[in-house]
This record gives sequence, structure tokens and C-alpha cells, in this order.
Amino acid sequence: MTQFKVALCRNYVSGEKWVQGVVDSWYHTIGDLFPGAAIDLFHPIEGTPFPNAQDYDLIILTGGSFDLTQEIVDPWVEGTFQFIQTTTRDHPKTKILGICWGHQVVARAFGGKIGVVKTDQAVVGVQDIAITPEGKSFFGLDKEHISIHKFHKMVVTVPAPGYISLATENEILLSEAQNVLTFQGHPELVGDMAKEILDADTGAFFTSGFSKEELDNTFQSVKKPHDGDALFARIATWARS
Repeated sequence: MTQFKVALCRNYVSGEKWVQGVVDSWYHTIGDLFPGAAIDLFHPIEGTPFPNAQDYDLIILTGGSFDLTQEIVDPWVEGTFQFIQTTTRDHPKTKILGICWGHQVVARAFGGKIGVVKTDQAVVGVQDIAITPEGKSFFGLDKEHISIHKFHKMVVTVPAPGYISLATENEILLSEAQNVLTFQGHPELVGDMAKEILDADTGAFFTSGFSKEELDNTFQSVKKPHDGDALFARIATWARS
């Protein structure tokens, strides 16, 4: 059997302890899903090249913090748009999985719109999202909601043309060609990792404006059960299809 190859594109800068923890978590998740897979790490945000898409079965675009509501973006973000467009056009057999910021950058690359969440605060913690009939079919689920970790201030307000909503509010999107799948939430996160991210937050991003009670509730929320394992089981099947 040909070795499964994964390119992991990290879209946040080095420095915080949680950054390496998240990368390690991705390596663990990928290793569980695709035993023996070759995994290569890329970080264009810090000037490294993008992957050669034809060399990989799956490209993962991680979360990040660059504000995609801005009309003018940094060169590496513009490069990300171009990389996504070129990959889907020239290498349609290579799957792209976008998570959080990765979800948003895919949407914008193809003409979708990004906006700020309707509340004054970031969306943090394990929350339920409603899945659409298309989502039920894709995931093989016989329930109305799934639970998933969330860490975001921005959302996809208008999906790109040709993308199917697998969950309400554009929370999960699938391209009509079924080679691009994106999640606003974080199926890869576990409670300990989510807590580490919150612990590292100075209040400038995730917990800005939270009262002590809201902050306590948020820390409790990240410990709740979620459907990450079930979602990734389906992601693994999709990625190999």
C-alpha cells in the first residue's frame, strides 16, 4: 500500500507553549487516523514555502488569528488564497481540510465572506451545532446536533459558491467536488489542549471582556464531551476516498 502523505500548514506564529502542543496534537491525531502516514509541517506565515500539492493526499490548514475581514491582507495570506485555488484546480485528487481560520481562508479564497461574531466576545468552549440534512447524510448521523470545540471571533457569513453547508450557520462546508472540507470548530481539540490555550491567553483574544463567572464557565465548558472522534472517523474515510 502506498504511504499516505499529509501536509500540515500551521497558520499561527511560534512562541507560545500551546503552539507546539497543538502541533503535537495534530501529529497524534493524524497518526491515529492514518497509521504510518508521512507528515510534513509547513508554516508559510513564517516564510516557509507552501507544500507541493501533488506530493500529498491531504493538506490540513490549521487555525490562525489573522483578521480575514480586512480587505488588504498580508502577502502570506494572499499566497494562501493562491495556493488553495491552484491546488483545487490543478490537483483535485488532493484533499484539503480547513479548520477554524483554515475554514475561513478557504471560503474567502473562493469568494465567500467573513464577518465578526454577533456578540462582543469570542466563541469559546464545547458547543452544539445543528447539522443539515446533507450533513446527516455525509456523517452518517441520526441526530440533530453535534458537539465541537470552538475558538473563534470570525465566522463565514456567506459561503463560497459551490459549497454545501453540512451544518447551519456555515459551520461545516463541503465543496461540490467533495475534495475540500472545512470546519469552523476544532474537532482535533481535547479538553487539556483547549485549557492550555486558555491558560496562555492574556485576555487580548479569546477571553476579552469575559467576567469572572463567564471565564469560569468557559474553563468548565472545554471539559465537556464532544464528537471530535466521530467526526475524524468520517474525515479519515473522506480523505482516503
